[in-house]
Formats: sequence, C-alpha cells, structure tokens
Amino acid sequence: MSRKKKHNKLIPYPDLEQIAGVRMPQIQNAVMLNSSRFNDYMAQLLNLAMSRFEWLNLPETVDERFLEFTLLNQGSIAFFNGADDKMNGFFATQWVSQKPLNVYLNPTKIRSIGSNGWNYEVGDNQFVIIWENNARTPTIKTLMNFAYKLTDIDRTLDVLRKHAKMPYFIVGNQAQEETMQNLWRQIDGNEPAVICYDDAFSNIQTDAIQTMNQSLPQTILALQQNKQDIMNECLEFLGISQNNPSKVQQMSIGESDRKEESVKFSLWSFMEPRRQAVAEINRKFHLDIQVVVAHDIVTDNFNMQTDEMIATTVNKGADKGGVANKQDGGRDL
Repeated sequence: MSRKKKHNKLIPYPDLEQIAGVRMPQIQNAVMLNSSRFNDYMAQLLNLAMSRFEWLNLPETVDERFLEFTLLNQGSIAFFNGADDKMNGFFATQWVSQKPLNVYLNPTKIRSIGSNGWNYEVGDNQFVIIWENNARTPTIKTLMNFAYKLTDIDRTLDVLRKHAKMPYFIVGNQAQEETMQNLWRQIDGNEPAVICYDDAFSNIQTDAIQTMNQSLPQTILALQQNKQDIMNECLEFLGISQNNPSKVQQMSIGESDRKEESVKFSLWSFMEPRRQAVAEINRKFHLDIQVVVAHDIVTDNFNMQTDEMIATTVNKGADKGGVANKQDGGRDL
C-alpha cells in the first residue's frame, strides 16, 4: 500500500497580515508579484509625471489633478466655457470630435464626455484643446514601457537574491522528503545554522549536494546598474533633472551640459503645447491662467523665496501663458 504523499502548504505571514489588514503575497504566486511590482512602478512614474507642472489661477470648476491625469492618459483635454442654463462655468474634461477636423487636423466642434455619464455639447468657438505634446500622443504608453523594464529587472533580482541564499540542490530518497524540506525552510528563513539529529543525513546523498552558479554578485551589480540607467532614462524623458553626485563626478563638463540640455528639451516638449493652449484660453475667455514648472522636482524644496520665484517667472512669461524657469525667462527651461 503506497503512502499518500503530503503536500506542505506555504505558511502565510499571519502577524503581517493582521497588522497590514491585507493578505500578504505567497512565494509561489509569481504572476501576482509581477503584476504588483508593475503597478507599483506605474504609480511611481505617474506621480512623477503628474508633478512636473503647476497651474496657476485655474477656475474653481477645473480640477488640476484630473487635467494632468487626462493629458498623460489620453494625450489631450478640452477646456471650455459652459455658458448656458444647463452648464455654467469653465471645465476641463475628456472630449470627442463632433465634426470632421479642419485642414490642420484640429477639431471644429466637440462634445464633452465623462466616465460617469457626463455628456455635454460644447458651443462653437467655446473650447480650447490642451495637448500633452506636439505629437498629440499619450505619455502613459511610454511610462508603461519603462515600468515593464524596471519590473523585469526587479523580479530578476528577486530570483537571483533567492538563489544567493539557497545555493544548493538537496538530493535524497522519498522517505527523507520531510527532513529535506525542513532543511530547505530553515535556509530560506535565513537561519544562521541548521540543527539536526544524528541520523538526519543518513539517507541524504551528501555527495549530490550541488552548488549553484557563484557569479551572482557580479550579475546582481550589473542588473542594479541597468535598473538605475533605465530609471535615469525615464527621468530624462520626463524632463526631470537628476542630482546624482557620483554620476556628475564621472562626467566631463561637456557631457554634463549635453545631459542637462537634453533634459530641458524633453521638458520643453511637454511645456510648449500647454503654454500655447493657455495663451489661447486667456485670449478667448479673458482669463489669467498660467502654467509653470513645479520647481520642487529640480531643486531641493520650496523655501521662503518660492512665492517670489513663481511671481517672477509668471511676470516674465505672461505674454505666452506662463514660463518654465525664473532665470531664463521662460523659453529656455
């Protein structure tokens, strides 16, 4: 009569689950961990992307967070004046075109829509489309590519770290399966020593205990550097300066200048269509909206001079709907 094989379930983390109030991920659920890590990176990159610009003097009926979120996800948003009995005030919402585009591929009539059923036909010449960039494409797709690469490296590092602390194959007969599993659990649990009875290894082939690849440290360092390079590439794409002293020391003055120039042009590619839209909005609706770079992402933190800094940048760039940098007067970020 054959003995029924036992399947030992992985023990969850009860203390952490009680504290956090959520079910902790299990080791064997790699798909869930992949998805969780990807979503985590997407949230980080989205927060960075949505924090680059600050909108000043927006009407109370316009949500700044929703404005930037929609630009990132859909590539455009419609700013309009709902000047009738049904809709009174200024709004910035999702939109669809109601008529064929003109010769410059700009909409001539639109309908404001929302995920909650919001549906409003905007009057002729009562709207301005704000574009995410001059290519009129959503940034979310590029952020997803970066998040995928970062997730892939991160999960690879997880596997390598697991291999680094469990670098052996333990071979033995079926009768010793539970003993071998206990050994494995103690190693996986970072036990500094494995305590066994005298006959614990009697039926385990000690000569079959094999060491895995020992070049893991070099591989881990290379992957960590690759991960940092990808994150730097993403920040450069978003136009966010990186104050990394170790990197700066390794770069020549010319390389550093070219890097900073690339960051400025990237940021400008997102700022310019916003400023063009703001200039048209101010002209058409007699408003005083401004859009500026949120300086917290390129300097230390806002301090007592922040208000003066913003006032100076706005005054210098008022004729074009806002500026990007105090020292350079707006056009050169």
